Amino acid sequence: MRDYLLRATDEAALWAALLAAGVVAEQPDVTGALARLPTGGAALDVVGLIYQPTGVMLTDADGLPYPEMAPVPGFHANLRTEGPLPDAQLALLPLVTPPPATPYRVWA
Repeated sequence: MRDYLLRATDEAALWAALLAAGVVAEQPDVTGALARLPTGGAALDVVGLIYQPTGVMLTDADGLPYPEMAPVPGFHANLRTEGPLPDAQLALLPLVTPPPATPYRVWA
């Protein structure tokens, strides 16, 4: 298994890259709407927006403190493949490089 962390500028850019790399295909579902499905034994976890603490503490209506959160730039996803992808496919994907030391969400 090989895991890839992806970050595109927005959701549309993420799907465009996944389709261009051929790791996702569009197929009609039972209603005729297009569904985007991983191909070739791949698995996709669309994380979306990620938030991180700003370092500022706020107080809720009950007087309890909580961290202020701000979005991390980009739209995120995790891709798992059965083996390493060829360089031609990797070049089309918005890989997070270098990967974070502690990813926001990982495969179990």
